[in-house]
Amino acid sequence: VVLVRAFGRLQPAQGPPSRTMRFSRAFLIAILPLVWSSSLPEAACSSGQCVDHGGDLPALDDRASLLQVSRVGQAPQPPNARQSANETLNKHLAAFAIGDTEAIMPGYHPDATLVVPSWVYTGKNMKPIYEGKEEIREFFTQFFGAYFSCKWGSSVRMKTRTTLCPPAAPCFSYIEYVAESCKISFPITSDTFVFNTDGADALIVAQTFVNYDNTANATLPPCPP
Repeated sequence: VVLVRAFGRLQPAQGPPSRTMRFSRAFLIAILPLVWSSSLPEAACSSGQCVDHGGDLPALDDRASLLQVSRVGQAPQPPNARQSANETLNKHLAAFAIGDTEAIMPGYHPDATLVVPSWVYTGKNMKPIYEGKEEIREFFTQFFGAYFSCKWGSSVRMKTRTTLCPPAAPCFSYIEYVAESCKISFPITSDTFVFNTDGADALIVAQTFVNYDNTANATLPPCPP
């Protein structure tokens, strides 16, 4: 039930879902267990110290086959698809580095989905899945306001960046980076983006975010005056 609600918006209001939306839903279903299991060390789940999401995750047999939602036998990507996806990612990263919600939002599809790690929402007024641009705007407004923006001295150091447009799937980007501010220390952070490249500009239709949070042990820089 949770997954049906979570991914129900990744399809048009009328007619069958597009190939990009279908792939994105399957991608998110497949990646959810990795996001939740990677965000906390195994020992943290002992003695009831973390939320058990087992009941919310799909069984292996329930996951959609990626072959059923691939681009095999369908029209190829537009010739400028990779360039368009990279341009959207460039704008996203520039806005993220300074914590600018208004600058980051044009890169998202109206029905995009964002999945975040458990530390973001456990014990806070936040949630694991954000559906649609307004909910994603809500996430970035809270995240930038509390942890990561120019007023907190935010900085991003990119370690890995890859954008691919394979014949059997939509364009996607994978990035690894270090994110720091006077509020947080993330020495290992990873995002994956899936793009819809059918329009004039590539739009993010799905994004996952996972990180190692070292804030409790790090020596944080002083906040800007």
